[in-house]
Amino acid sequence: MDRAMAVAMDLEGWVPIRLFWREDRPWLDWCQLGDRRLTEPFFDHAIENCFRDPYCLLFRRETPVDALTETAVPAAEPSGFIFHMSRCGSTLLAQMLATLPYGNVVSEASLIDALLRAPVPEQQRITWLRGIVMALGRPPRTSGQPYFVKFAGWNTLFLPLIQRAFPTVPWVFLYREPVEVLVSLARNPGRLVPGAMDSAVLGLEPATVSAIPIEEYHARVLKRICDMAIQSRRSGSSLFINYRELPDSAWTLLPDFYGFACSDVELDAMRERARFGGKDPGALFQTDSPEKQTVATTAQRDAADRWLHSCFEQMERVSRL
Repeated sequence: MDRAMAVAMDLEGWVPIRLFWREDRPWLDWCQLGDRRLTEPFFDHAIENCFRDPYCLLFRRETPVDALTETAVPAAEPSGFIFHMSRCGSTLLAQMLATLPYGNVVSEASLIDALLRAPVPEQQRITWLRGIVMALGRPPRTSGQPYFVKFAGWNTLFLPLIQRAFPTVPWVFLYREPVEVLVSLARNPGRLVPGAMDSAVLGLEPATVSAIPIEEYHARVLKRICDMAIQSRRSGSSLFINYRELPDSAWTLLPDFYGFACSDVELDAMRERARFGGKDPGALFQTDSPEKQTVATTAQRDAADRWLHSCFEQMERVSRL
């Protein structure tokens, strides 16, 4: 038995869950999911839930990342990618897609984020990205069943690299009235806390990050994300969706765009899921746009007008094409 076949047999039914470094070499931590589907709002939470099963927690595998290129386990490319501006309904959209039977939705997996930032040549990251994304979609999926990957908002900055890794996979980009996103980030900045991300990736000098107001920092990061999405747009393989068009666009646009069929029963399941919050499936969904518009500060409105008005108008034009 050759090495590729041996590795394939070892990894069949397993998915990578964590990227880490050991002696200057990248390794993967693997978990056996069996026939469990990935449908939670966030991938890392799904793995935490898996670890409640002692078998999944105790029986793990570790391999060098290079094992991805040696495995012969069948895998297919994702049905589609989801990128977003941040705080604009991407989690709800992913959750609606997760209602499709036998499908998987990998949402903001930290190991993908870690890989995109890995200090290795771009071609190496492309190879590993292909291997990780396709490995994440394997169990229990077979050919023709839907599989989607939602990236973290700032991962949009790596869209050219991701497109080189998956040139034929269609992607959507979700966006929203900028001032509403700035209000949301002021309440909970998440990864957009100044200093949490590499300023070079954001196109900012470290001294600039520490000197500018938080409203300007958030606005400039969002502008860079939106500009990258606009620059990476490809006719026929990218789709821009405004937050206000949700949830209807999930069933009016995405089946044709991503190339999957939906029965009436499946469409009803998507509509039912849309009644509840993206991150909290137990809470009824209520739009908060009017409230965010009301409480927006002068500084937030000024930052939105200065840094985001132009690219928002561009996205509005692109979405109508």
